[in-house]
Amino acid sequence: MSLPHYFLDHITESISINSERRPFYKKLSGGKSENGFRILIALEVLMVPSTWFWDKRCAYYQKNGVPLLKDELVSMNRTPDFDPEKRVSPGPFPKIPWKDFKKKLSLAINTNDPAEIVRVAKIIIDEMHTYPHYYPMTRHLVESIYRFAWFAPEREKAASEKGLKNPRPLIISIMKYHLVGFWFFMKIDEASAPVHAEGIPMLTSELPDLLADMNIVHKL
Repeated sequence: MSLPHYFLDHITESISINSERRPFYKKLSGGKSENGFRILIALEVLMVPSTWFWDKRCAYYQKNGVPLLKDELVSMNRTPDFDPEKRVSPGPFPKIPWKDFKKKLSLAINTNDPAEIVRVAKIIIDEMHTYPHYYPMTRHLVESIYRFAWFAPEREKAASEKGLKNPRPLIISIMKYHLVGFWFFMKIDEASAPVHAEGIPMLTSELPDLLADMNIVHKL
């Protein structure tokens, strides 16, 4: 039985899309986009070995009928089509309290309570939606944590019904793994800010809205 590789597919799809669009943004931005893409693609390539680790750990549940990762990770095929004419009005670049965001998420994850993680992640996501044209990578990371926490009770229920080990410790570990990348994602966003300031939607156009299928209303 061949099992899916959701983590690996997610990262390799992202590498492909970003590599494909990189030269177009380089031309649009006069080269300003190169620093952000260089950091991003290098980070994604470094992440590939870890995807095998997470896919392997989740395979126990998948082969027993619990689709862990299937809904938690959104296919990059949902990425919006590239539009070289699209421009936005971003306003001034805001400095965000990213260390505070990370600390709050870390404390929430350490409670091992999916409901608390969802609550804290939603507060941060709502704040980040007040400046939608900046910090796309950091927002993407927080939205991903939200999705993992949101689906956790459903995965736990399915595992219990099938007599499997509770997947919560594994899900919590994956969310902690997300936090390892928080600083790197911030640096990518900071490197991309000069491009965003010119109204070029670099990365904001490459990342699907991870909450679009969840009927989430943002408090602005």
